[in-house]
Amino acid sequence: MKRKTSNKSKKRAAKQAPKTDALVKALLSSLQDAASASDIAPDPATSLSGIASPPDEAVDRYAAIPLLFESLPGHQPTIGRITYDSQVHGHTVGLRDVTDGYVRRLRLAAGRIVMDLVAERRENQWEFVARVYSGSEVTHDFVLKIGGRKLLAGSGGFFHWSSRSVPRKLRLLSYDTTILFEGMSWR
Repeated sequence: MKRKTSNKSKKRAAKQAPKTDALVKALLSSLQDAASASDIAPDPATSLSGIASPPDEAVDRYAAIPLLFESLPGHQPTIGRITYDSQVHGHTVGLRDVTDGYVRRLRLAAGRIVMDLVAERRENQWEFVARVYSGSEVTHDFVLKIGGRKLLAGSGGFFHWSSRSVPRKLRLLSYDTTILFEGMSWR
């Protein structure tokens, strides 16, 4: 039996949530506080009061955090396409049984934005790893949306997730752009 207060608690928590700018500043501040001098060498020109500045990659990743919680203005999505599929370009049809350990590689593109996706079949689920590039550089500007879940890129720009089913469509969300990759067949 569900509690009646659970929805009230969620609404109260949503009202009390800090503004996204404050959230990002707080995360950056906590990163600076947690950083030790041996992990990050301070740069006197950019550090605040002798506190080491966070790595550029961390700043880029944390800047995308509000995308996990905010709804974006109605961007008309850019439609991406599959530019490489190991299932089409790889093994012959007779060798494509989807068994444990089966690995499929996809390259999805929309203009200069490219996403490499690797899917591996495990005993009861699929494991996924994706990385987004803008040109030849890894970008941290996007949040990956799979169904109702939104994922933030981890260290090195990698998205990791597991699922019992394979995605039929993926979305890359940024402040400027929404890219939709749909119609992926897994047969």
